[in-house]
Amino acid sequence: MPTPPSSSVPLFPKGTLSLPLKPIPLPPQGASAPSVTPALAKPLPPSSPAPLFPKGTFSLPLKGVPPPPPPALRPRFGGRSSTSHTPPTTTIRRDGGTKGVFALLYEDRGRKVIAGLINQIKINRSELPGRLNALYQGMPGTPLEEEDVMRVIQYHNIGDSLYKRESDVVCRNLLKQRGSLAKTAQKLKMDPDQLKAKITELGLDAETSKIRAKFKEEVLGQTSFNERLDLALTREKYLSDLEIEKEVDDSLRRELDVQISQWTAGAISEAGAKAVREALSLDEEKFRRLLKRFGLEASFPADEPGPSEERQGNGPGED
Repeated sequence: MPTPPSSSVPLFPKGTLSLPLKPIPLPPQGASAPSVTPALAKPLPPSSPAPLFPKGTFSLPLKGVPPPPPPALRPRFGGRSSTSHTPPTTTIRRDGGTKGVFALLYEDRGRKVIAGLINQIKINRSELPGRLNALYQGMPGTPLEEEDVMRVIQYHNIGDSLYKRESDVVCRNLLKQRGSLAKTAQKLKMDPDQLKAKITELGLDAETSKIRAKFKEEVLGQTSFNERLDLALTREKYLSDLEIEKEVDDSLRRELDVQISQWTAGAISEAGAKAVREALSLDEEKFRRLLKRFGLEASFPADEPGPSEERQGNGPGED
């Protein structure tokens, strides 16, 4: 009689299946084996497939995709940031350039585009997003914002060009407006306080003071009496802007007192008033406005009425 097989002999040779199976004991000799082995009655659990690309395979940036901005330029959420950024409440599809061109601007051709637009600035940097949006009109997405453009400028290290252009714009307009901060701010579409802050940001305090001092000196030292009087009577806001309104009034009063002392003695007669007026080369209307400005109108006699004024009285025989 053959020797019965041992119960510890595995049904399948080792290594036949990829998954290990527990040894299956054989039924006792003489017993009928079941039609289905209980250990194999249940299907095997599916194994999780291995990932196609293991984690960390693509640790370097893909070709054609610009590197992200430096950490200092990335927006921070949940805390204070030097660059304020308020996300839109809803996603709006608008016409014009898009944030899809943001990656293109990091390329060398993007640097050239930005540098060219900087040289075309007429007021300030707020013009750049609109010009870029118009240049890349038709691409899908949300239009570029000023924050996006500033990141690109800092990435390409051309911030000095932007500051130089804005400085040139401010100084050119300040010269054109003869040192007036109010008029310059109006031309640059900002209020005077914003202009002063911009001048400080650009480091133009000394240059601004130099330009304004030039026009102050011109008004006080190089203009005639009539020109200074015209400024005092018609451009008081300009003199106040230059902070020389008092100096101009003082110079006018000094010259007026010199002429009064030269042509009058004691009480001012009509002849003396006329002599003062002619010495200052003023017509009657401007002379009266000068006297009124300094509160001297009552001290000078009024001119005699002309012939036309004499005929305006009652006619002969009328009571």
